[in-house]
Amino acid sequence: MGQYFFLFILGLGIYLRINRGKTIDKFCNDYHNAIHSGNRIEALNLGRRYYSKTRSGFFGLSSGRLTIYDEQAITNDLSVMK
Repeated sequence: MGQYFFLFILGLGIYLRINRGKTIDKFCNDYHNAIHSGNRIEALNLGRRYYSKTRSGFFGLSSGRLTIYDEQAITNDLSVMK
């Protein structure tokens, strides 16, 4: 019985990890598309969502708050927009 529970938890963890990666990839693509489109407001909002998602931890247990380094990276990306 304990083996099946362990396998279930392991499978659930793998599934969540794969799903989280797909979500982060989607946010990353949306952010870079907004940068290339030239829409600063949309790029700023999507950049904050993307970096927040990368800070959210494996099970989403950490706060997902942006760091000063995240804000600086977004600012650098916005500064090179046309």
